[in-house]
Amino acid sequence: SDPIFIEENDFIENTLGACKAPQIRLVEISHYQDAFYTFPNGLAISEKEGWYVDTSRLKERAHLYHSVANLMLRWWLSERLQVANVQGADMLRLALPEALALLLVQQQLGSEAVELIIEKKQDYYDKNRYNEPNAEPPLLLADGADYLEPNKGAIALYRMIERVGPAVFVQKTRAWLALSQDRLGTVKAYY
Repeated sequence: SDPIFIEENDFIENTLGACKAPQIRLVEISHYQDAFYTFPNGLAISEKEGWYVDTSRLKERAHLYHSVANLMLRWWLSERLQVANVQGADMLRLALPEALALLLVQQQLGSEAVELIIEKKQDYYDKNRYNEPNAEPPLLLADGADYLEPNKGAIALYRMIERVGPAVFVQKTRAWLALSQDRLGTVKAYY
């Protein structure tokens, strides 16, 4: 009944198709675990991401919208899509829901909110990039660099959405998902 979940569920249904989770539980997990993960009908967000009671400031509201939308999209895609375990698969599994969540933030809260999230992602990427002993691979070949996919990958994919237009991007994504379903049947991929 929370408006944020209704808005995000409507966004997913209007963008990608029906979201069939009758109830989704949002749980806080220890700060020492992964920052985010999904499980059947559940979304887990680490306490280190911050749980804000006051969402009157745009930065906190944008973070909440983006975090929940990202996890809902990640769950939705895991229920309908199997991504082969090949180089670049992590980029697709992690960056696509992040970028689509940025699109939701854009629609619900505006460009300023998106830029606040992108700035945070860029800062996190820059910080970790300079600690990397190896040369950074192209995004398509980047696997296992946990700072790369959800940050630089999401930013690049979102900028592509802006460039081609949300309607075209969503249409192509839906066609790709339908093709995947036709070839593989209904499959489940878990991250």
